[in-house]
Amino acid sequence: MGILDDAVAEEDRRLFFDALDRSAPARLAGRYAALAAAARGEDRFDLVLAVDEELIASLSALGELLQLLPSAAGSATAPSPAIVAYRSWLVGEVAAQLGGAAPKRCPLP
Repeated sequence: MGILDDAVAEEDRRLFFDALDRSAPARLAGRYAALAAAARGEDRFDLVLAVDEELIASLSALGELLQLLPSAAGSATAPSPAIVAYRSWLVGEVAAQLGGAAPKRCPLP
């Protein structure tokens, strides 16, 4: 039985898995870039992604669900404030770049 089986409504579970599927290309590209940077001993790296508004929306939706669903499931696995801040910055930064802004360095430690 999965963590969300009994504690989360079917519609919320469907939204969660849909957001996971739709956001997978960006999440996996970011994860692979982070692993490669770590292998080089770097704690910061640039990431170039081809994204559109739908992908940004799916990442934003996933971030929101990842904050809400653990609480609904009675789990202590909600993301830390640092993770929430990073995800929020990332979604905003990508949206800004899609609007024509120049890339900015992540201000978070």
